[in-house]
Amino acid sequence: MSVKSLRIGSGDNFRLNLTQNMADFLCRKNTDLQEFIVDGEHFMYVNFNEKKFQHTYLYSMVKRDMMDYYASHGAEILIPKMPSHLTNHRYDPMDDEMMGTDLNHAYWRIAYLMGKISEKTYKKGLQSNDSNIKIARLSALSVLGRVKTYERYVHGKFIENVAIQKDKDLKNYYYNIRFYCYQCMWELSRMLGDDFHSYRVDCVYYRKTEQNIEMVETYLNERGLLFEHLVQNTK
Repeated sequence: MSVKSLRIGSGDNFRLNLTQNMADFLCRKNTDLQEFIVDGEHFMYVNFNEKKFQHTYLYSMVKRDMMDYYASHGAEILIPKMPSHLTNHRYDPMDDEMMGTDLNHAYWRIAYLMGKISEKTYKKGLQSNDSNIKIARLSALSVLGRVKTYERYVHGKFIENVAIQKDKDLKNYYYNIRFYCYQCMWELSRMLGDDFHSYRVDCVYYRKTEQNIEMVETYLNERGLLFEHLVQNTK
């Protein structure tokens, strides 16, 4: 399948034309786009928002890099999934300050460190700090190998919903990026012991001591992960 046409605006008239001409086609719709597959060709209609769509080039860059990686490495087995959130309910604040260490663009960085995206793609995804490019980075990774549900029309009449999944193995690539992040947080929680308070996906909180800070920094630096510290007072 190939993208034959990318158009700005609603696809309602295109759908109406297909149904009136009793065509066989697949279609799906969300708040941002309508996609049609007719005779093996894609037709995309997008509700244009310049700011929202200005970083969509990342999708094709990530997909190309992932396909190149797949050609060299093949399918991956999922690494063990640790909890994405964890809290030490026995944590004793003792009127001490709490330190938070937050990973910078965690999934994007991990994808790069794993070799799944190129240095060019990695740097392109960091060329600005606006919220839209952050969303684009996450979306470009999360859509890999996803299942898309289409409405199936035969002779212009709706027949059924069908699920289509392309590049299924790429979904495991995305899962392993996420699971590696959780694994790092989990390992830090074990290392910190009673001084561990909690973690949330890519940010870990713990008792602020020089020893704990050095331990966390050493662990993250050894893995090439970038981070920043946040200080919270538990009083």
